[in-house]
Amino acid sequence: MPNAKLYNIIAQRESKLNFQMAGEQRKLAHASKRDSGAQKTIALLGAVFLPGAYLAVRFPILSTLLPSNPRANPLYYPVRLQHDILQFPKQPRRRRRRLL
Repeated sequence: MPNAKLYNIIAQRESKLNFQMAGEQRKLAHASKRDSGAQKTIALLGAVFLPGAYLAVRFPILSTLLPSNPRANPLYYPVRLQHDILQFPKQPRRRRRRLL
């Protein structure tokens, strides 16, 4: 019978250890969920603000070219937009050099 008592003690300690591990895994799952929510928020903010930042860098002169009265020339915006769309593909691109 001493083997049965020893077996029961070991099983009881393993059970306590498994219970503690389950608690730690639950805490980890909650922390992962909070982190996932934060990552989604950062991704949303990036999706909202990056296009505007790109345009601000791409067209820095645009704000100085805007007329003080937009109704002064009704063709300004359509012509400017068409010009920008047509000029964008003509920008120089970096090409990789082929190695022999």
